[in-house]
Amino acid sequence: MTAQAHQPMAQDEQVDFEGLSPHEVQDAIRLYKQRKRLRVSGRATLRKHIDQDYVDNAQIVSGATQRQAVRSGEIRKRLLESEGAATYSTVADMRGSNEKAARQWVSRQRHEQRLFTVEAQGRVLVPAFQLDDEGDLDKAVSITIVQPLLKAGVRPWAIWAWSTRPTGLLSGRIPAKLVHEKPEVVENSVKVHIDDLDFPAGA
Repeated sequence: MTAQAHQPMAQDEQVDFEGLSPHEVQDAIRLYKQRKRLRVSGRATLRKHIDQDYVDNAQIVSGATQRQAVRSGEIRKRLLESEGAATYSTVADMRGSNEKAARQWVSRQRHEQRLFTVEAQGRVLVPAFQLDDEGDLDKAVSITIVQPLLKAGVRPWAIWAWSTRPTGLLSGRIPAKLVHEKPEVVENSVKVHIDDLDFPAGA
């Protein structure tokens, strides 16, 4: 664990204790800590519900956090609408099985990091680009794109977004499509993308 440099308090967070009794000072400190906890809780709640179409305008969440949440929400909405995703029921129909068997199959593949799922509006979804027409794994996508990115700690929504939109690493081609034509080229672009990540594995 590395030590962190002391960060000065923002002007609006500074507290003047002059003239206060020891009891009043303790109350002030307690209220300050409560405010900090609420801010952290507010950010966590916002991220948890980012797939929804709105962002709470509560003052407890900073404007920058809200703007980032809105951008993420817009990307997720685009993915759901334009790329498509399968529910357990859809996977079952594609595989010619029942929903229980589909759940077990998806759970096993997810546990082995062969595919990922996302949650939206209370449902677990399998982004469609990971599946073939029969509801099995698209092996080229899984092996070349999904597995390396999952093992690198990239989050599911980020994998979905990168895999299904044009990237400069492939001269404007889409990874999930090009992988069937030039898997080696896509494999190299995935490695470069992982190297370029700004956060550590598992973040």
